Amino acid sequence: MKRLTLIAGVLVLFAIAGGPVASAAVAWPADSAWIPLTHNGTNYWDVPNDYSPAQVDIVGGIDPGGTNYTAGFWFNDGTNLMFRMRCDDFNVASHNYVWQIMMETTGDSNLDFSLQADHKSDNRVEFHPVTGTTDFSQPVVNSVDIATLLWSGDLAVYHDHGLLAPSVFNNNADYFMEIAMPLTNFFTNVPLGTNLVHIVLATSADHNQLNKDRPDQLNFFSDPIFVPEPGTIALLAAGAAFGFVRRRRSRR
Repeated sequence: MKRLTLIAGVLVLFAIAGGPVASAAVAWPADSAWIPLTHNGTNYWDVPNDYSPAQVDIVGGIDPGGTNYTAGFWFNDGTNLMFRMRCDDFNVASHNYVWQIMMETTGDSNLDFSLQADHKSDNRVEFHPVTGTTDFSQPVVNSVDIATLLWSGDLAVYHDHGLLAPSVFNNNADYFMEIAMPLTNFFTNVPLGTNLVHIVLATSADHNQLNKDRPDQLNFFSDPIFVPEPGTIALLAAGAAFGFVRRRRSRR
């Protein structure tokens, strides 16, 4: 009984603290666990071969083999909020770009935040506000407020790339780029109660703006993903643990 009480108490402390601080690389989910991003109920798509070089060309839709692939995925393990982007190529010798997970969190048509893997300037994973009116038809869609750094993490911990994807857009191998940030830091910076988030996949030649690949239609955002606060997840786990204790006691 004391041991079960201790376990339940640890879970409650986990909920209060918001989870552990990552000190090693994020434990990325298995391929089958990633949740596809969608747009209007179908796979989030992006026209291939519309931006160069190929490693900043986001791809998604029906590939030459006839399979419908989403351009992006997301996953929440209760500690980190993670994203995966499908790109047309990977070239580590020419990796001087920025891969961006843009977020709309207020229910309007303007982007609010950028979670980006910055291989151009800072060599960090960073979370910044996004400013300006979102217009995907413009050469520069939005500005990233580099002066306001909301969170920053090591590339070696919160980013992975060069992962071979099963799709073959442009009749060549495609690759995944993965990026993550702690849920606690996400909810420290977004408006309180923000649980529905629309995603835009983007790439850029600079870390202070969106100027490479972006959606091919105006007002193209993902269907909302639901992101519960980390304390909510942990409290549910604690409640499940207490329920387990009660069931064990009732069986004696």
